[in-house]
Amino acid sequence: MVNLQKSELSFSPNLKEEKRNELVVVMGMKQVAVHGKYLGLPTVIGREKKAVFEVLVDRVRKKIKHWKNKTLSIAAKNVLIKAVS
Repeated sequence: MVNLQKSELSFSPNLKEEKRNELVVVMGMKQVAVHGKYLGLPTVIGREKKAVFEVLVDRVRKKIKHWKNKTLSIAAKNVLIKAVS
């Protein structure tokens, strides 16, 4: 089921205003110029891909680091540190 309170519509600049208004009424959603984020990432990325995905990469690294610290034995941690260093 679609949550209409959390859903938003955005349109191409080529679509006429009357059609936009008609769709907003029929769909029961609000219209926005640009969507913010979806699943923690911006919906429009543009040319700055490295900066956008750097945040995601850092979050993944932190989770992996935490996971590795919990599951590896002391000997395995030493091997991992020597391999990375």
